[in-house]
Parts: sequence; structure tokens; C-alpha cells
Amino acid sequence: MAPKRRGSYTAKLAAYFRYRDAGMAARDYSGFPTLLVVTTSAAAEARFAYQAYLMQERRGGTPLLIFLTTIGRIEGCPDGVLGPIWRSPAEPWAHEPARSCWLPRPDRPALTRA
Repeated sequence: MAPKRRGSYTAKLAAYFRYRDAGMAARDYSGFPTLLVVTTSAAAEARFAYQAYLMQERRGGTPLLIFLTTIGRIEGCPDGVLGPIWRSPAEPWAHEPARSCWLPRPDRPALTRA
């Protein structure tokens, strides 16, 4: 991965952690919001997932709730952003990461394999 891209992902994630950990998010929300990251490609999704995983490992504590997907997955799913197209950064090395809906849906299984 290009250092510039990796640095921008890391800076973005660090800003979210600071926003939450400094208590600023508590003024704006009741609980920290779920972060939805939409990328242009599977490679970009994997890079962001890996950086999110590394940052969480370094920081410890309560992880940010992050879901990632691609524009192609959104366009290819009949339910669009509400479909089971989202992955977490929990296992960035997984070739086929588990996918789920980011909102609970009683009519759908929680996890599917992409």
C-alpha cells in the first residue's frame, strides 16, 4: 500500500478515536455512531480494514464499530446499503470475510458469506 494512502487511513481512524475518547461524541450522540465506509474497490476495502484492525490492536479498549463495503456491492445488492454487504475489520486477512447487514433485520440471517 502506498504510504500516503495508509497515512490518510490512519489519520482518519485516529481522528474518530480522539472524537470518541475525548468525550466530544457524547455531546453530539447518545453512544458513538456506527462508521460506514464505502470504498471504490475490494482492494481499497481490504486496505482500510487492515489499517482499522492495526489501529485497534495498538489502542486496545473498546473498538470503534466499523462496517466496510464497496460501491460495486451496493449496486449489486437488491437491498442496496440495507443488504448483507458489510464487513467488519476484525479479520482483515480473510479472503472471503463474513458479511452482514449493518442494521439488524429480523427477516434476514445476521451473517452470510460473500
